[in-house]
Amino acid sequence: MCIEIDNILVNVEIVRKNNKNTYMRVKNGVLVVTTNYMVSDRKIKEIIINNKNSIIKMLEKDNKLNEKTFDNSANTLTKNSFEKIEKDNDVR
Repeated sequence: MCIEIDNILVNVEIVRKNNKNTYMRVKNGVLVVTTNYMVSDRKIKEIIINNKNSIIKMLEKDNKLNEKTFDNSANTLTKNSFEKIEKDNDVR
């Protein structure tokens, strides 16, 4: 399911479990809603709209974490590449 929050299109994954409450979290840019079997899609949309400010914060935080992870992996790759080049140069 997709829903628009403040002109941002958000993918929503609904996980139905034997939960008493409804929980929302953002995982890899997708809003994951864990809820009871008896909660309707209309009620889930209502909950999302009522909590749009919190969801936007979660999306921003997830986006920053994903960027940071990408930057760290790029730095590690670059560092390892330089070490490999230095080792190759030392051997010759």
